[in-house]
Amino acid sequence: MLHSLRTALLAALFCLETSAFSQREAVIGIAPDYSSYATLISQQDTSLVFVTDQRDTISLTILKKPWKMMSRIGTLRPGDRYALIVQADALPGVVYSYVNLTQLQQRWISLTDGNTLVFSPGGGLCGSASVSLDNYRIDNFFGTIFVKFHYFYPTGRGTYGIEESETLLEVKELTDTTLDVVLKLSYLYKSKLDDWHMKYRCQTPEERKNELLKRYGVRKQ
Repeated sequence: MLHSLRTALLAALFCLETSAFSQREAVIGIAPDYSSYATLISQQDTSLVFVTDQRDTISLTILKKPWKMMSRIGTLRPGDRYALIVQADALPGVVYSYVNLTQLQQRWISLTDGNTLVFSPGGGLCGSASVSLDNYRIDNFFGTIFVKFHYFYPTGRGTYGIEESETLLEVKELTDTTLDVVLKLSYLYKSKLDDWHMKYRCQTPEERKNELLKRYGVRKQ
């Protein structure tokens, strides 16, 4: 009887420990989808400390020379929020890829036509262009950015069809002031389209203030 009770107690403790470990894995983004959202709180050389959105503190390192498939979008800077990719099977405790969300989720102004582009925290994508941009997502394995959109294509006899698709948004440069991206339309298999290269600058606080004043007015105190 005592032996059976001891066995049952050990089994219960094992289950609790396994469950807690699984929850911990999910929090820091190791399993099952490898991704996590966190704020960088300190950086010393290649050592990084983050606080996740679940308020867990994690310590990670980063390779000085990234592998070919690793995606590093934006600047590593304490205080900024990131989408992190950690692939424990290949590199335990190492930041595989990251996206600086603080830099990405700004209001961007096209350098060619003045149109705006806004990456919202909820995944919405606002802006006008030669294709209708709908939303974006960050791949939870490689850390690359994909964009869903609508586009028109010729079907013959002067008519056009409309198609919804998703393709890679290759980020060539992301800083506090600059966004340089390529929408990889050539990856679509139904239509032969050229890649769309876009360059933006970040809207300044003064420009944003003037825009809000023009749109909504101001109430005198």
